[in-house]
Amino acid sequence: MKKNAKAAAMNDRVHGISRNAIAVADLQKQLEDQKEAARKNEEETEKLRQQGSEIQSFLRSLFGSKFASSDAQQ
Repeated sequence: MKKNAKAAAMNDRVHGISRNAIAVADLQKQLEDQKEAARKNEEETEKLRQQGSEIQSFLRSLFGSKFASSDAQQ
């Protein structure tokens, strides 16, 4: 009977460790996904900054230095 109890306890530990390992793997995947999303957000932010800069340059060329001086205050 003791052998069965020990085997059952050992089996429970193994299953617990397996569940923990799976949980860690899931967390690692979530972290990687979040890092990828952050990288994509940063790329998109940089594109938007560049577009904003291009728009400002265009508007400066249309309206001259008045636009440039009000833009610098923002």
